[in-house]
Amino acid sequence: MITMDKKYKYRNGEEARILCVDAPAGDAPIISMGPDGYIYRHSTDGIFNKKGGFDDYNLIEVKPTKTMWLNIYRDTGYDTKEEAERLRYADCDACIMITYTEGEGL
Repeated sequence: MITMDKKYKYRNGEEARILCVDAPAGDAPIISMGPDGYIYRHSTDGIFNKKGGFDDYNLIEVKPTKTMWLNIYRDTGYDTKEEAERLRYADCDACIMITYTEGEGL
């Protein structure tokens, strides 16, 4: 379901700005605006509502990415984050940065 508190883009990669999620329009209550200023209507699940269908303008949620740093030790692994933090030593072999998208890959 499309909401006002999340970020979206169109399937074609362009940024989408959600203007309204409750327009009185039957099966197309979501109104968005593209970077070119064009206005598009969508169903509650973000499908572009036009005869013939233009799926390039279907809405896709943009999930935030995060960056963090990891300490790497040779021949060492822990079952939990708490155990790894408790047993961290000054002889850490490496510190690496990773970037990931929330909710993906785990």
